[in-house]
Amino acid sequence: MDFSSLLGLAQEKQSNKVDIKRYSTQVSGPKKATPKEKKLSENVRRFMERKDAEERSKKKADSQRRRPSWRSDPWTRRA
Repeated sequence: MDFSSLLGLAQEKQSNKVDIKRYSTQVSGPKKATPKEKKLSENVRRFMERKDAEERSKKKADSQRRRPSWRSDPWTRRA
């Protein structure tokens, strides 16, 4: 037997080889279900809404405070 015939025989055996699926003997835990969307309690939801409203009002007040007032500018007054 030369090397090429031996290599051919090995390739033939490799292609004929079929993996047999076997079941695991170890028992695994149950599969975890994907978590569903959690609903917030009524009080928590109200608190979050109130907090969001406060933040929006603060941002609005800050933007109004930073905006230049045209009436206080002496160069834009009309005579």
